[in-house]
Amino acid sequence: DECETKLGQGELDSEQADDCVLLFNKLYQQTSQQKNSLQNELKKFDTAIIATNTRIYSALKQIEALEGGILLLDGKIDRLNLSLDELSEVLLKRISATYKKGKIDSLVLLFSSQNFSEFVSRFKYLRVMQLHDRQLMLQLEKARTSFEDQKTIKEEKQADLETAKKKLESQKILLAQQKADKEKLLRITKSNEKRYQELLSKALA
Repeated sequence: DECETKLGQGELDSEQADDCVLLFNKLYQQTSQQKNSLQNELKKFDTAIIATNTRIYSALKQIEALEGGILLLDGKIDRLNLSLDELSEVLLKRISATYKKGKIDSLVLLFSSQNFSEFVSRFKYLRVMQLHDRQLMLQLEKARTSFEDQKTIKEEKQADLETAKKKLESQKILLAQQKADKEKLLRITKSNEKRYQELLSKALA
């Protein structure tokens, strides 16, 4: 700093100028040597930046896949919910009507039948319909369980999506920091080299 100040003000004598030349030459050589190690440091930064970019790409692909899966689940859940509600309502009405018939109309069936064989056939048909409705109801319950399972899967995917988004943001912050550190290192080294080169030229002059 003293050499630089006195050089700028023209206050160096011959001996001091020689000392400053030696100093500036030494500093300039140091920065030239630093350039070689700088290349290695820059390679490290470049490798780290590539790795971070790869992680960002991977996170984006994961987010894309999760969002697509959630969208498909939304559509499936909506369709299932609508079908379940409609079928449940229809089946409840049918079962209610069938059981009422089964309880009230047994005698009517007997007396309205032309013979006992017809009565048995009609009675069996009624029981088959009741059994069929019961089986449909069981299928509906299984479908509803599947519906609940898919809702759970969707919630898990949404949690995974939030985690992936946070990971992506942290990787973006890291990338920005890595790029800033690389630029800072370049800027400082280049600035020092240029500064010492100019001071050496002035001192030599």
